[in-house]
Amino acid sequence: MADSKRATLNQALNDDFENARLSRAEFLAYQLMGIQNSDKLPDQYRSIQRKPSRSGTGYMLEAADLVEKLSGAEQELLKSALYRPDDLPLSLISPAGHFKIHYTDIGYNAAADTFIAQAAAAYDYSYDLLVNQLHFDPPPNDTVDGPEYDIYIYNLGDYGMTTPDGSAPTDDHPYGSTSFIHMDNSFQRTFTKGVDGMFVTTAHEFFHMVQIGYRNFTSTEFDSRWLFEGCAVWMEDYAFDEINDYLQYLPSYLSRLNQSFYAFNGLHEYGTGIFYMMLEQKYGPDIMRSIWQNFSNLGVFEAVDEAMRQQGSSFALELNDHMVWNYFTGTRANPELYYSEGENYPLIETNQTDSISTTLHISDSTNLLGAHYIVVEPQKFGELSVQ
Repeated sequence: MADSKRATLNQALNDDFENARLSRAEFLAYQLMGIQNSDKLPDQYRSIQRKPSRSGTGYMLEAADLVEKLSGAEQELLKSALYRPDDLPLSLISPAGHFKIHYTDIGYNAAADTFIAQAAAAYDYSYDLLVNQLHFDPPPNDTVDGPEYDIYIYNLGDYGMTTPDGSAPTDDHPYGSTSFIHMDNSFQRTFTKGVDGMFVTTAHEFFHMVQIGYRNFTSTEFDSRWLFEGCAVWMEDYAFDEINDYLQYLPSYLSRLNQSFYAFNGLHEYGTGIFYMMLEQKYGPDIMRSIWQNFSNLGVFEAVDEAMRQQGSSFALELNDHMVWNYFTGTRANPELYYSEGENYPLIETNQTDSISTTLHISDSTNLLGAHYIVVEPQKFGELSVQ
């Protein structure tokens, strides 16, 4: 019988890392090889199927941070996964001139001309929405192959991923960096397929470019990738509200709310996108720019908290609200008071049911910034107390 813990490449690499058969550098390099070109993987991993995800950016961010701290063979191995593809001979400048799309029309990595044109237009749309309408600062331009933002389209084992490329500090964003994007050429293996999968990816990945321009992950004291990913999920749904690719993350997220809100495990951080959707419903989309402006100079939790305090609230109060909103999903949904698309979300199950007559003692193992849902059923009317 096949080992369920090793059914996919993602799982096999996690298993080997957790059991000290791989170093962190090897783990990251092999994850990225699985996304970019599985032929580069060691023999024992090459035939294992990889499940498409959005984890590539998180791996890229960590790899870019780790590579300069290494030396010798591990550094060279990790460098081999941090590259711009050099086998895409064709390019197209997007209609508005912001992006340079690199691609090929032959072989394994081929992309159709219509797909490339649609991608170029979609990136321009995402730029217009974020920069011209929502007034985020544009990402810093690099000097590689012209001033445009570079998008490399080929047969990728993921939706897409964004790679920090070089420090580009400004007075407003002292920890900002340039970046470039890898993106799949067909979206036939992803949860949302075809052009729709490509559309939400352009919004998701371009927002990563914007985020990295505000602050690179490597400059933060705590692991901030949960903020990068949750906000990027918000952006893809804000830009293409009718597609709803993010629904794939909610069965896992809403069934594990006792995990820490800031957990980063390849699934949980994407489910937190609905927290930012809640903030947008309550305060409007400008709240997102406020968070990222604060994050340029503050810690990750302080940045979110300060944005909330500017609205007369706090991160703690909003997280409490989020856990309340999460209860009103599925058949309990009320779009006028809670998530506008909540009827499409899984109905959360309570963690326990307790009956009380006079006094109830409650204990649980909820992680920091997590939630535990308890149904309390009084056995008689009268004066009750909970301790």
